[in-house]
Amino acid sequence: MRRASEASGVEGEGVGSRRRPSEARTCGGAALLALALAACHGARSDAPAAAPAAVVADDGPSLYDLPIALRDGRFDAQRGHPVIVAMFFATCPAACPAMIDDVARVLADAPDTHVLLVSFDAARDTPARLAELARVHHLDARWTLAAADDANARTLAAAIGLKYRRLPDGAFTHSTAIVALDSDGRVIARTDRLGDPATLAGALRDAALRTNRTRRQLDTTMIE
Repeated sequence: MRRASEASGVEGEGVGSRRRPSEARTCGGAALLALALAACHGARSDAPAAAPAAVVADDGPSLYDLPIALRDGRFDAQRGHPVIVAMFFATCPAACPAMIDDVARVLADAPDTHVLLVSFDAARDTPARLAELARVHHLDARWTLAAADDANARTLAAAIGLKYRRLPDGAFTHSTAIVALDSDGRVIARTDRLGDPATLAGALRDAALRTNRTRRQLDTTMIE
């Protein structure tokens, strides 16, 4: 795993199998929204409009229970903190930089939240390249940039409702999916839409309030 404040030079494995855009997945016990394909390598006229952000219940299974291995770290390393999870590739010219900007806006309203961005282009997104991306976007220590081989990337993509496909020239076409997790890895909010981070920020604030109330109740019980 690659934190924004660290550097390394380990190469990863390649990615690139095809999945059908019509497939649907569920996450956190709630049906995921319809996905909108966003072409990072040129425009696509056949992509449907992005679905609105959605808040989902946080009583479903934890994403940390999934058998996901990152190239150089643990998928559940952020357990104990609210976390935003998204997927990307470092050479994406449009949608991925916009997604990073959206997440940064969420962090402005949820300063205790951490971020995990997982690349599905592990062969090219080396730790050195991820470190450079973090530098360019001025990402602080709350951000972790990592990569996963194809099998693990596909598992995570299915869990958060993201679709991606490698193009003949090595670029990718992919949908957008930004997911907010509570401190135990349960999904509390999800959006397919760029440019509207308010729902994620609100869900994270609500989760923080619930966590604080629970801690106060436990403290009161222990005192009694």
